[in-house]
Amino acid sequence: MGKESNAVGRRSKNSRRQDGHASYAVGYRKPPLQSRFAPGRSGNPRGRPKGQLNLETILNNELNRPITIREGDRSRRLKKGAAWVVRTVNGALNNDPKANATLVALLRTFVLGQAQEMADSSITSDDQGLLADYLQRHGGLADHIRGDAGAGSPQPRHRKKKLRDPR
Repeated sequence: MGKESNAVGRRSKNSRRQDGHASYAVGYRKPPLQSRFAPGRSGNPRGRPKGQLNLETILNNELNRPITIREGDRSRRLKKGAAWVVRTVNGALNNDPKANATLVALLRTFVLGQAQEMADSSITSDDQGLLADYLQRHGGLADHIRGDAGAGSPQPRHRKKKLRDPR
């Protein structure tokens, strides 16, 4: 009875040998021959999917796309962002109140914003305290210029190490 169930449900070892695949054993890191990647064909044919773009990237891509604008009788090729700035400045010069307000806001953001950043990066009271402490411990700049580097700096302390008795 055991031989009958073996013949119905499974292939025997002898049948695998008859197929000509006797030397190949399926196991760890050895997939069945039918499910292997075909030579010359990628295992990921479509590749990694592209991620979704965020709003900043979409805006930068659109503002950097070139367009052609006409100024009088000639045409110029500009990026959309540059064309918008030209239009805003020209509108402000023609007394357009919205363009004027936009230009003032841009100037405040970029011109005055950079001046504010420079003012913020100046030396703070904490920095001045650190510099004063350093100069007090290591001597002032005038000592280094004169060559008296050791005049204002503290003398190194050498301590003798006490050896422990290994007992």
